[in-house]
Amino acid sequence: MTLAPRINDQGLDGQGIADQAARLRDLVLGVDSESSAEAESARSPSPLQHTGLGTVVAVCSGKGGVGKTTFAVNAAAVLARKGVRTIVVDLDVGVANADVLLGLTPRARLSRRALIEGRLAERLLATPYGLRLVAGIIGASDASRLRPDEIDGAILGIERLRSHADLIFVDTGAGVGVESITLAATADASLIVTTPEPASIADAYASHKCIAYAGVERGGQPKPSSWLIVNAADNAKQANAAAARLNATSERFLGGGLPCLGWIRRDRRVGRSAHARVPVAVNTPLCRVSRDIAGCAHAVWSACAARRADVRTVGG
Repeated sequence: MTLAPRINDQGLDGQGIADQAARLRDLVLGVDSESSAEAESARSPSPLQHTGLGTVVAVCSGKGGVGKTTFAVNAAAVLARKGVRTIVVDLDVGVANADVLLGLTPRARLSRRALIEGRLAERLLATPYGLRLVAGIIGASDASRLRPDEIDGAILGIERLRSHADLIFVDTGAGVGVESITLAATADASLIVTTPEPASIADAYASHKCIAYAGVERGGQPKPSSWLIVNAADNAKQANAAAARLNATSERFLGGGLPCLGWIRRDRRVGRSAHARVPVAVNTPLCRVSRDIAGCAHAVWSACAARRADVRTVGG
């Protein structure tokens, strides 16, 4: 029996995704409860860590080339240096390149079989920057889309990773493909990355809209949160204008805003660090763009903490 979301003539069936997530979470808790307890008992406390299973944040974008993967990798590195156990799962299928930005040459990537079986933890790679990486599928001509059983396995594998981390960034594919929207709708939160360009803003709203319609309450937990990061802005005024436009449109048509957690300035150091295969936040940590990234990373962590508090309140 497949657990993939149902598709109707209006797109993703949100209730199907919710049912899928609930069944997968129950399965994980049943299969992995013992290993999760062992992992939790071995944790070393840190001021930035929290008790319980890790938070899953899907990093999304309406279009490619806006810096989604760059942010995920750099934010994970920033938080790892502060003691947060971070994992980046690269599920930008077919063009996974987080390993390139980290200067790695993985000997073991995700295979389709490992993905179907939810064996993401077996593919965890250490990096020189404290975070761990699950390197994604690349190169295969049929790798541009995930099949329903592969989406099921991805969600199951991510659930199993919760006991290994405090924060899991899932780097999804750009756009509104069924796999990207499903991964975002079954995560705890989605982080939408955009640039101030009009086309990027329009595509970011389309992504947010699909996630909002697909994400529903599940298992007593609130709907997935959605947050915004404005990347490659020339100045604060430009970034704020883009964020305000997206927030106002979301308020008007979706019944809720899209909070902006911060903005990152345009800087050539980002490109130079990518060529050097070192995260810019590590390569030049004191420059302004690295401080922007660090501020956004800490804002994400704080938003995750606030959401966990809300979940505890809802759950009693």
